[in-house]
Amino acid sequence: MDYQNKSKISVLRRKSNSLQQEDDVTLKGLSEEDAEHLVHELRVHQLELAMQNEELLAAQVKIEQSRKKYYNLYNLAPVGFFTFNLKTGRIEDANPACARLLGIRSSGLRGVYFSRFIVPEFQDAFCFHKKRICESVDGSTHQCQLDLIRLDGTSLSVQLESVAIKGPSDTSRQAYISLADITRAKQAEEALKKTKLDLEARVTDRTYELILKNQELTTLNQQLLEENERSRRCQMTLEIQTEEMLAAYKQRNYLSRKFVELLERERHAIGRELHDEIGQTLTGVSMHLEGLKHIRTADGTDLSDCVVPIQELLMKAMKRARDISHSLRAEVLERFGLLPSIKNLLEDVQNHFNIKIHLFTKGIAGLASEDLKINEKDLTIYRIIQESLTNVVKYAETKEVFINLILREKAFYLSIEDNGKGFDYLQFSTNQDKDPRRPLGITIMRERVAMVGGVFRIESQPGAGTHVFAEIPAD
Repeated sequence: MDYQNKSKISVLRRKSNSLQQEDDVTLKGLSEEDAEHLVHELRVHQLELAMQNEELLAAQVKIEQSRKKYYNLYNLAPVGFFTFNLKTGRIEDANPACARLLGIRSSGLRGVYFSRFIVPEFQDAFCFHKKRICESVDGSTHQCQLDLIRLDGTSLSVQLESVAIKGPSDTSRQAYISLADITRAKQAEEALKKTKLDLEARVTDRTYELILKNQELTTLNQQLLEENERSRRCQMTLEIQTEEMLAAYKQRNYLSRKFVELLERERHAIGRELHDEIGQTLTGVSMHLEGLKHIRTADGTDLSDCVVPIQELLMKAMKRARDISHSLRAEVLERFGLLPSIKNLLEDVQNHFNIKIHLFTKGIAGLASEDLKINEKDLTIYRIIQESLTNVVKYAETKEVFINLILREKAFYLSIEDNGKGFDYLQFSTNQDKDPRRPLGITIMRERVAMVGGVFRIESQPGAGTHVFAEIPAD
């Protein structure tokens, strides 16, 4: 720039020296006054020229700055720009970014047909785009997407944005076109479309699966409703059966109570009959036998030898009748209370059957008889011990029995255990249900305990003895 300015100044100085020489020849004929006026005018013009020169230099600096700015904007822009001749279809100028996108040098793009870079499938799209530019007013913008082919054969997708402008002549028109590489965006868009299609397919499949699951759930729900209805009917049936069983249980409990009461009355009646009727009869027989002892036979022998053995058997029968009468009527329990009655019962069994019985009690001795008679707890305990010992005598074939009676935490705990031959209790219970003629001792004990709200249990195995257990509320 400085070199060009100096050259221009030198040319102007030579021209001014030449004109000054011509003026010197002309000035020789002027008067002194005219010469002074001319010199004054020349100085004024010189000052004006100097000022104009300064303005021109400042304008030249601004123009140079604008040119640099345009150069940086056009040639260093990351987006491709090129000037396109709408009439010839050729590229008139292009920046380096455009050349890089198309794979060619910037100088090699001038005069090249832009259509040679367009993929055949997009030629019509570009023709339509160019037609819109030609038909539009200057300054209007138009966009278009194309696929291009570089010189190396690789392809890329670009976004075109075109602005129509006037050409160098009044009849020509040009377009400023920007190229933006959208290959990655297109690839991402294609991937997004594929992903969308995959998601739609998966959603469709999942929707179909959900429809099938919904149908299954509907079917299952219907089955559950039906099952619920069956359960409701079963519940109603169970409630009816429960009410019937409860009524039957109450009736059974009532009958059991009446049965036990009847059994006690019969025991009492039989015991009284043994004591009063049979006892008196045996006493009368004994008195008659006593009278026979003094009678002699025809040959003079005494009958006492024959009567005495009969009297001894009769006395045993009378004692046994009294014992049976006492056991049936439980008079000792009524007169002396629970614990003395139990001890008396154990003494009788030990004396008659040669069985050793071990009794252990705790918390019983200090109880009042009136408390034990509530709900006939004393009678229940006494009869269970009595019936258990009867079974021991009949079936256990043992010589030793252990009895524990303990009062603890508002309940009586009674256990009778022997080391006899034992029996299969499960089979016994099953057979008893099938054969009502079998002994009812265990059944009666269970019913007695149930009447007072207690728990009754028997444990026994062949060869392992028998354990009778009863829990009776003390309240």
